[in-house]
Amino acid sequence: MLGFILRVSELNGYETPYHILRLANINHDQVTAGFPIHKFVEILGNKTEALKKVSYEKSISNSKKREFKIVERSLGASVKNAPLRMQELAICPQCVEEHGYIDAFFDLSIAIACPKHKRTVVHKCHQCGNNLRLFRPGLLTCKCGADLRDSPFESIGNDTYEFMEIAHSKLYEQDILTKANTSNFPTKSLAALSLPAFLYMITSLGHKNFALSNSDEPSAEERVKAGLDVLKNWPTGYYNFLDKVGTISTKNGIKSAGLRNQFSDFYESMFKGRKFSKEISFLREEFIRFGNT
Repeated sequence: MLGFILRVSELNGYETPYHILRLANINHDQVTAGFPIHKFVEILGNKTEALKKVSYEKSISNSKKREFKIVERSLGASVKNAPLRMQELAICPQCVEEHGYIDAFFDLSIAIACPKHKRTVVHKCHQCGNNLRLFRPGLLTCKCGADLRDSPFESIGNDTYEFMEIAHSKLYEQDILTKANTSNFPTKSLAALSLPAFLYMITSLGHKNFALSNSDEPSAEERVKAGLDVLKNWPTGYYNFLDKVGTISTKNGIKSAGLRNQFSDFYESMFKGRKFSKEISFLREEFIRFGNT
């Protein structure tokens, strides 16, 4: 969605989308997942349907309920778990140069690398060091004027590449079971998840795994890498994660009086009455197997 706005601005010769948003009477604070497309439609003419397709909010006739989406894939009634990049944007310069637009995949906060070009995403300008924002001259141009195609190429590890392939396939409803999986991710279980459940799971696991050895808030890259570390080499990576959780619980004075008590924080935050607890039941089942070993 934000890439579409920037592309329209660039094609019309504006130095920043600020001018085209002002023309549509849209304020900065309205550039959210609930972007008022009806205002933008008024200045686009025959591009109404194109805008509806890239919009993050689904139109529901005769209803006050809200539903968010990405490329027509439902994200549910809330985006409070931040599945979308709304402030700090990211691109693959090679993809933009090849296609002329920003793939919706990079709108996802878990998209930390491009599986096609096997490189990390660019989310900061190599010249000025600032985060990429919507308000810049063009898709491949930073606000400072730097050409983002000149950004250093940073390669990615095989596990990150394979997980990005899985994430990209989840978004576009492709068969992830046909993808390379030398990292031994639980692909059958991941294939059964809805997109919102998949995004919730990797974000939650990433937060929890990162917090085991860090007190700072993780970056998007750190969060996703911490999450995929739990899932790779399945179930060994998951067991290693649970071992760390149990060790820290013991150090904090929680004596082993049953699996649920020792891992109460993890269990309740992941499985007890949670929206996606049924969908991610494979984690709970493996958790029980871990306790029986």
